[in-house]
Amino acid sequence: MKLFKFKEKTPPRGEYREDILAMIEEECYRRHEERRPLELRWMLCTDFYNGHQYRDINPYRGELEDYDPPYDYMERGVYNRIAPLIETRIANFKSLDFSMAVQPATSELSDYEKSIVATRLLSQTQYKCDFLSKKDSLVLWSELCGTAFMLSWWDSEKGDAVRDVFNDDKLLTLGDLDFGVLTPYEVLPESIYKEGLYDQSSIIIEQVVSVNEVNRRFGVRVKARDVDTYAIIPTAGTSGLSYVGSTFSVGLRKAENSTLLRTYMEKPSARHPSGRMFIATPDRILYYGTMPIDEYPLSMLCCKKSAGMFFGKSIIEDLIPLQRAYNGVKNKIHDYVRTLALNPLLVPEGAVDDIDELAVNGVAPGDIVEYDPERGEPKPMQTQSLPTGVFDECENLSREMEYVAGLSHLGATGNHSASLTSATAIERLREIDGMRLALTGDAIRVAILSAAKIWLKLYKEHGNITHIERLSGEFDKSATLVWCGEDINSYDIVFESENSLLHSDDTRIAAIKSGIEMGLFNGDDGKIPRFVRKKLLGKMHLGDFMRTLGEDELQSAAARRENGELLCGKTLDVSSFDDHELHIAEHRRAALEHSYFILKREDPKKAAALEMHIAAHEKKGQTQNGRNENTKP
Repeated sequence: MKLFKFKEKTPPRGEYREDILAMIEEECYRRHEERRPLELRWMLCTDFYNGHQYRDINPYRGELEDYDPPYDYMERGVYNRIAPLIETRIANFKSLDFSMAVQPATSELSDYEKSIVATRLLSQTQYKCDFLSKKDSLVLWSELCGTAFMLSWWDSEKGDAVRDVFNDDKLLTLGDLDFGVLTPYEVLPESIYKEGLYDQSSIIIEQVVSVNEVNRRFGVRVKARDVDTYAIIPTAGTSGLSYVGSTFSVGLRKAENSTLLRTYMEKPSARHPSGRMFIATPDRILYYGTMPIDEYPLSMLCCKKSAGMFFGKSIIEDLIPLQRAYNGVKNKIHDYVRTLALNPLLVPEGAVDDIDELAVNGVAPGDIVEYDPERGEPKPMQTQSLPTGVFDECENLSREMEYVAGLSHLGATGNHSASLTSATAIERLREIDGMRLALTGDAIRVAILSAAKIWLKLYKEHGNITHIERLSGEFDKSATLVWCGEDINSYDIVFESENSLLHSDDTRIAAIKSGIEMGLFNGDDGKIPRFVRKKLLGKMHLGDFMRTLGEDELQSAAARRENGELLCGKTLDVSSFDDHELHIAEHRRAALEHSYFILKREDPKKAAALEMHIAAHEKKGQTQNGRNENTKP
């Protein structure tokens, strides 16, 4: 499988294969060593998320170490608050809408049509490439490690197949775009102290893959080896008096019959105006060429930005000290309860003959204890009641963790204080939760927009062949997506809706209703225009607006087809099925084009066909409106 189509394929002039492989090997080693402290932080955050919480980083040995309790009898239970908080954050991010639209490069009708094609391409990409699942994986890795990446490429083996009439009718695949998620373990920047992808002069992507996968992708056989890679493995975690529990932790495992697949990307420079890209294993170069586009085909998502650092910071790093304190308080409570349950005794010296037996087994229900009355009677040890401040501290730590995670008690548990009874106040708390999460939500939206821009650039680069994708009916040409690289001339991409974490659905609907009552959406005739009504219905999520949107799209598509014939001078009759308002809007848009101005000056008779058609629509529309007024009671 060819991952990229290069603009040019050149042999490594003045460079030898061994020199390139040695350079990549040396750079990987240097970058791994520089990134090693960050890897320990990522592993620690993942361990805490998975419940392996009695460990820390040894700064002297540069590795993670488990630490033991001071005494064997002490409880070491894990009361994981981090996992549900992270899952709640991810659940809130699922409310974000990632429907995108491409803005026209100019106000010309041709650019408007091209923007529609580009918008549909983005929508089709999200549908075909399992966008929602990969987006969830991107967000999860960002929450765990602080950073995640999305790599986009052109797969020449995907897409529709056509017959090559010049090559014995052999099937030729047109190729299609695909993308996937990369973890921070797989990305090696030039320096971890340079912020942003564009500040890096080169990026290395290092992945552990089987040699069979390399053969399938590139059609070559490479040397197999056992490669160390990270994995989630079972390990001893929780423990206490007379038991040891199991949990999961990040550790190393041997990937057999595998190799390291490295993609070295170097941004454009004076010596290499199109940049460079190598794809290689430790012993073989698989590709040598230029960058697929004019930037790295990577988009980057950071959970929290770190000033002066390439990689971001996970919210789990701020939760770890509070989680340790929370575990400590809960374990102390259970140690106290166990002390009461074991019923410790105060035994005078020499009062009991077999003191060792009593120390090991205690006093079971119904047991008879022989003691020397002259020495004294064994008595239960008097213990003080546990201070209420201990339980308050446990609750305070829980609330602090919710605050650090950007949530309130209402957002984390769904429960509110008994003193809070106002629905308005509860809704206000929900909005505050959304505002605190909106910062990460905006980062996710920016990463997706960056990926969408890369998608359009890849489509343009590989769109030298006309692609046809049928989206709906056979006779609706506007719903059949026909595109080529020339149809993409704008990379100004916006989301169709704002960040939903900033405003709840109830608040948005209330604001729209207020605007309708105030007449803010009314046109000159005192009515809400059709296109405004469609957008309001979509924002409010009310009614069967999808059917309305579909019918209006069909009307607009029919009007655009008529424009092509009218501009050729053909006279068309107005159909009784036409929606005059929508048809007039589409015809007027064509009449405002500069191309129509030139046509009217050079061939007035041909241009008159469009004006006559618009006048016919206006006349029938007025007649229909008058008939509707007369039928009103």
